[in-house]
Amino acid sequence: MEKLSDNTNILIIEAEQTPAFRLRELLFELNFKNVNIFFDMKSGMEAIRILTPDIVFLGLTLNENLNGIDILKLLELHQIHTHVIIVSDHNQFSAEVLRFSPVDFLRKPVTMKDIRTSIRKVENHLNLHKSSISENNPQKSIEIIQIQSNQEVNFFMPDELIYMEADGSYSVLHLYKGKQETISQNLGKLSERLPAHQFIRVSRKHIVNMKYIKKYSKKDQQLFIEYNGSIAKIPSSKKYMQKILY
Repeated sequence: MEKLSDNTNILIIEAEQTPAFRLRELLFELNFKNVNIFFDMKSGMEAIRILTPDIVFLGLTLNENLNGIDILKLLELHQIHTHVIIVSDHNQFSAEVLRFSPVDFLRKPVTMKDIRTSIRKVENHLNLHKSSISENNPQKSIEIIQIQSNQEVNFFMPDELIYMEADGSYSVLHLYKGKQETISQNLGKLSERLPAHQFIRVSRKHIVNMKYIKKYSKKDQQLFIEYNGSIAKIPSSKKYMQKILY
């Protein structure tokens, strides 16, 4: 497995100075040399544009009445690709944060063990992309999900899968263009094949792609999934949702 080099470009965007400096110290102890800190959204976003970091440790609470979600939205808007690790005082996160598929979530105070785990997740993500490089276009990495059903193996791009629904010992895949495919694999087994940074279990019968989550109704315990001009209402379970909401 390929490891991150000591010259990996890392940014810390965090309003609180003490946890920011502590995080940098831990990264220095792991021999990362190129670590910069920014304490507000404006300078942090400018640094992302100029420095094109490999990893961003992002605090959810910034100043100027803005927060880390605003930076996530700008990253998406400008199609800036980096590995985001959320740093927060909470251990549960909103559906809006999860939609942006951060590599990891850290709760303050961050420990060395936390950092090592997050770095391994970044390395795993990089190696997953590297191993799926297309033979026809070796310069572009492609993440492909393989799902086996009876004697067939189905291949999907992550964004093709909107949500999955249990149907007894089978699973129904709801695809981006409105199509459906039924596979002979239960939802538990299927979940093992899906990248955890993008897909979440929201009930005993449903897994959703976080990219398409629009909002969550606490009153009705429903998720609203928006894709291809359509909106689907997905019933959720309090048992599962309390793990991802704060």
